[in-house]
Amino acid sequence: MAAYEDDPGRQLHLEVGSVPHALDFFHRVASGGFGETRDAYSRVYMDGSCPGLILGCKVAPEVGFVLHVAVRPAHRGKGIATALIRAQAAAYRKAGLRRVSLGVSVRNPARRLYTCLGFTPLQPVDAFTWWRTGCSPLT
Repeated sequence: MAAYEDDPGRQLHLEVGSVPHALDFFHRVASGGFGETRDAYSRVYMDGSCPGLILGCKVAPEVGFVLHVAVRPAHRGKGIATALIRAQAAAYRKAGLRRVSLGVSVRNPARRLYTCLGFTPLQPVDAFTWWRTGCSPLT
């Protein structure tokens, strides 16, 4: 969750709002809730602590999808996200997948990293997030 403290799209990511939400998200990923998963599609970067992690799945024939990359702010700029994404791509390649895809918000500073790693925008998407407080019947 600390990895998203300064993220401009934080409100879009319920999974980083609290430990219970994060655990629920991890469980859904591990149980195939977003696509076919294997142990190699989720990994934690370890250097004596847990500065970063990546979660992914297979979403279509020959396509691996990066669901989530997070690096704690104190560990950014050290190549951790690059190492995680490269390892993820290698795991997908080893499983016979030929493409790696991901989604990122327009204001996310990680877009620069993804471009440096060879990702290219496929289709810009206009999206709106709508919130409604409470669960009372709609009128």
